[in-house]
Amino acid sequence: MKSDLVAAFVLAGFGSFVIHQALQLDYADQFGPGPGFIPFWVGVGLVALSFCLIYSTLKAAWQRAEKAPAARPPAKVLGAWAGLMAGIALLKTLGFFVSFALLSVSLVYLVDRRSLASAATVGLGSAVGFYLVFRLGLGLSLPAGPWGF
Repeated sequence: MKSDLVAAFVLAGFGSFVIHQALQLDYADQFGPGPGFIPFWVGVGLVALSFCLIYSTLKAAWQRAEKAPAARPPAKVLGAWAGLMAGIALLKTLGFFVSFALLSVSLVYLVDRRSLASAATVGLGSAVGFYLVFRLGLGLSLPAGPWGF
């Protein structure tokens, strides 16, 4: 419980910092969203999700049964970290969308132990979602791979 609350308050502080910095940039310009648009909403999302984490942690503490919660095995945490590092390493080679899809697949399949079909669905869906929002919706360019996306 303590670690969740500490993490939530750290995320709330970081989100507040991101919002503060984003407000010093232009939110919009004559062509559409400005450089402060995405950081502002990322900060708002971080703060909102940190408050959700605080609420759910406190609610669980109030309703907790006698049974202690099971800790995450270190292998899962290390697997998630290794997947993130591999995704970062492949970013320039494969591009954002492909490396993010592979990261999603590795987290769902290897760490969360879901089926390969559901992991592939999550990976493809998240990459397509990012493509639709950022490339087509906002017109932003993210690092491209050898296939142009």
